[in-house]
Amino acid sequence: MRHLLLLAAMLCAAAPQAAPQAPVPAVPVMRSFAAHAHVSEDGTVASVDVAPEVPAPLVDIVRQAVASLGFQPATVDGVPAASRTAVVVQIELTPGEAGTLAARVVGAERAQVRMTPPRYPREALVAAISGRVILELAVLPDGRVDPARSRVSEVELSRYGAASRRGRVYAQQLSEASLQAAADWVVQVEEVAGVAQPTHIETPVLFCAAMGKTPGDCPGLEPRAPGQPRRAADPRVRLAQLQASPAGPDA
Repeated sequence: MRHLLLLAAMLCAAAPQAAPQAPVPAVPVMRSFAAHAHVSEDGTVASVDVAPEVPAPLVDIVRQAVASLGFQPATVDGVPAASRTAVVVQIELTPGEAGTLAARVVGAERAQVRMTPPRYPREALVAAISGRVILELAVLPDGRVDPARSRVSEVELSRYGAASRRGRVYAQQLSEASLQAAADWVVQVEEVAGVAQPTHIETPVLFCAAMGKTPGDCPGLEPRAPGQPRRAADPRVRLAQLQASPAGPDA
């Protein structure tokens, strides 16, 4: 028995030692956080309301990012007016040692629509039909979508022309699914001179039967440039427009 134990010990000692594993590189993730900017008549940000769901360690980062933005001020009858507008800040979070996170502001944009994805029409999905529906939404002062005054302005399909007989069927299915979903969406409220404004907004709805390599990439559909900026329903009112997006600070 002693010989067996000695032989086992000698074999263990002679076995090659595993090389230490290289540390796995940290993979950054992108997250978006909401805030409201109070924009002065000169287009500068007077104060920032950070959304309550933003984690405490990121509140100051989001606030500083929004405070650094520049706006073309809102106007009423051509006269600059104070406004309150919703903004989304994109932050890159990179895991560090001992559970820490490094945060870097990547950009910011006007907040638009909080979407509940529409139901994908079964017939279109089985046929591998991808499509993009462009909605023109009428938004009430409380942020709810008014279905009676909202409409589909354009439909693109990955197969068949939207004007062909078969294409018209799929286009109608995607359009109906988009409008049905939009009835439950909530759009960020825009205030000008202390008054919540009814607005119009253009937003795309993507139905993708096979996602591409990058987010928003859908094989068979060409990339689309951003649509028209959100506008007030009252022709006398112009909403504040974002002019600059920050890069930083880091934490």
